[in-house]
Amino acid sequence: MVETLLSSISQGAEFRKIHWEMPKGRWDEKLRVFIPGQKQRLPTTLGYESIGRVVEVGPKVQGVKVGDTIWIDGPHQETHIMKGETARRNKLCKVNSKNLEAFGAYARTRVALNAIHDASLVVGETVLIVGLGVVGVIAAQIAQLSGAQEVYGFDINEYRVNFAKKYGVISARPTNEKIIELKKETNGGVDAVIECSGSYEGLNIALKSCKMTGRVVTVSSYGNDARALHLGAEWLKNRLTMLSSMSVNGCPSRRFPLWDLDRLNRTAQELIRNGKINIRDMITHRFKFNEILDAYSLLEKEEAVMLVLIGYGDGRK
Repeated sequence: MVETLLSSISQGAEFRKIHWEMPKGRWDEKLRVFIPGQKQRLPTTLGYESIGRVVEVGPKVQGVKVGDTIWIDGPHQETHIMKGETARRNKLCKVNSKNLEAFGAYARTRVALNAIHDASLVVGETVLIVGLGVVGVIAAQIAQLSGAQEVYGFDINEYRVNFAKKYGVISARPTNEKIIELKKETNGGVDAVIECSGSYEGLNIALKSCKMTGRVVTVSSYGNDARALHLGAEWLKNRLTMLSSMSVNGCPSRRFPLWDLDRLNRTAQELIRNGKINIRDMITHRFKFNEILDAYSLLEKEEAVMLVLIGYGDGRK
């Protein structure tokens, strides 16, 4: 049994669910395909990123003890019951009050890390991040650690454009003029794009911004209106490669067996713990658990938002 200390709202994933923009049909794990015809079920849950403290363990549980700090792939709620093996894999070592909040974006750090791996960056390449939310800004930082010569960023939100500049990102709103300017500045486009917006508009911008034979890596699911995807222009003319970056749901790393999920998780932990990426400064709002509806209302209306944390018990602010 784990008591939640804090959770964080993943705006893209959770609002896609709130607005019912999830893939249609039932996911068949064996065939790995959505089977049409079955409706989504209600009620549903929101959230997948929480940190908690173990308060009870079963007699056969190994590798986990009362007092351990655990990452929870579960919804916003006050307590969680986890299998012992899952708790062991999700155990976060050396987490204390000084870095606890930074782990509120732990899963998204792993997502960003896996995307940078999938982009196969080498020293001296140029990178564009489309969508400068939490994942996008973390991906920008990891791209810099990976040797990117320049990291550019596009977002329609002016606050996030300016926020990303604090992290060394050359960022702007993605107007046609800015895209052409980027193409000129990078001699035909960037080498790789990490598409973090989860929108078809963002994906079209990513395809348009790439150099010939460049790579576009996506980290999100998209809505159901695929008519908005333009594959009749730069996609074909520039012989681009588009990759879906998925580190869970049974998907092995493209670098397996050198890299597996455990290694991705450990590396994400070290990046946060050692301060190699800055997450704490991305926290713009804190709410108590009983105020979580106010947090969703803020995210729905307010543009000046980055990472939103929800506090429970000892983690309450």
